[in-house]
Amino acid sequence: MDRMTETIARCGWAIQAVEEGAGNLGYAYTIGLTEQSGHPELALANIELDTTARVLNGLGELVRAGRTLLPYTTATVDGLEFALVEVHGAHLRGEVFASWHRIYGWLPSPPPLRVLEVLVPDELLCYEHRGIGPYLAEATCRLWARPNGAARRAHRRPQGR
Repeated sequence: MDRMTETIARCGWAIQAVEEGAGNLGYAYTIGLTEQSGHPELALANIELDTTARVLNGLGELVRAGRTLLPYTTATVDGLEFALVEVHGAHLRGEVFASWHRIYGWLPSPPPLRVLEVLVPDELLCYEHRGIGPYLAEATCRLWARPNGAARRAHRRPQGR
């Protein structure tokens, strides 16, 4: 954690990546925006790590420049518009943001954890993954349960006939 706290002190935030694995989607989130800027942390799921880092760092730069990112608004990074939604409180206490809790949880009065989920625009997703997110806006954590092929196809099917 020393390296992460050094990055937070130097840059204003760090990015914690959680690798994709059996039964869970990969995701990443910022640590430090709350402490350094009084701003909610940012989380992004189901996209390649280099793109995730570029987007989270781009949004972090907007915050550093004085912009407040709010739920149900959008922000532009590299010419793409990213929608923001509030992460449900059920995810703020558990293992989804475990590294944030390791850094701040030992403090006598840790700052309250608030997180915005950054939604991936369809332009960055393959056809099968379009429209599947958000993953953390509801109480059920959708990071741990990948939709199977049948569920993805049903999601894409036009309704009615």
